[in-house]
Amino acid sequence: MNIGYYYQLLASLTRESSRFSYPKALKDIVRTGDLDDVKLLEEILAGEIANCSVHDNNGAEYFVFLSESALLFAAHGSNYNEFEKLYELIEKRLQSLLSSGQSQIDAAGWIWYFEYLQGGSARLMRKATIESFERAIDDIEWDEIGSEFIYRVSAITGFVYQNETNAGKSNKARFWLQKAATEQEISRTLAAFLNLCDLYLADCNGEHEAPARSNLKLEQHANAASEAGLARVYRTAVLDYQARALVARLLVTTMISSK
Repeated sequence: MNIGYYYQLLASLTRESSRFSYPKALKDIVRTGDLDDVKLLEEILAGEIANCSVHDNNGAEYFVFLSESALLFAAHGSNYNEFEKLYELIEKRLQSLLSSGQSQIDAAGWIWYFEYLQGGSARLMRKATIESFERAIDDIEWDEIGSEFIYRVSAITGFVYQNETNAGKSNKARFWLQKAATEQEISRTLAAFLNLCDLYLADCNGEHEAPARSNLKLEQHANAASEAGLARVYRTAVLDYQARALVARLLVTTMISSK
């Protein structure tokens, strides 16, 4: 599981816990902050996505919130089969909602976004070429997709590029992750922010102050969070990032001393 999305999912579930009525098992995950039982979480999300009502505004928003969470969880966890199974179910329910003419959400927008996300997942699993994914990027009408989707599209695009092995492609990740991280508040863009931090840590020849600034910014968000659950998620992410930064510095030191 990608570290950035691990904390993103915890932040998202915590942020929305007062707006949606979670089943007890999901409430327990939010309370403990423990996502280690992947199978259990997949079963909870799939069950809610299949059975929740979408005929009122709150139900429809709950549905797309959990749908996005589950698809991103599968994509970031390299679980292509789970992603495809969920995508088929979600797309079918959204198409039904759209054709009913009673949609309380932008069903067409969500259908388009989840299709784009499917393309990103296919590339992450090497089921599609980077060229086909880049054609999808070129086809985006940025003025038409709406601000609620821009940061989402930017985040998954950056993550796909971050996982490319060709330097000419992977170097594009920073632009997209920076775009995503600055489009919305931190509880919605935490994965992009943390993935960007990982780029800083991996770049031995990059700006040496960048990791320290990132750590400080994350600490500031933890201190400023008004919701105790979000503050806990941010502080845990801070400790995790500090540990990884220490390991990165030790690796650099070892490389230098061995020359």
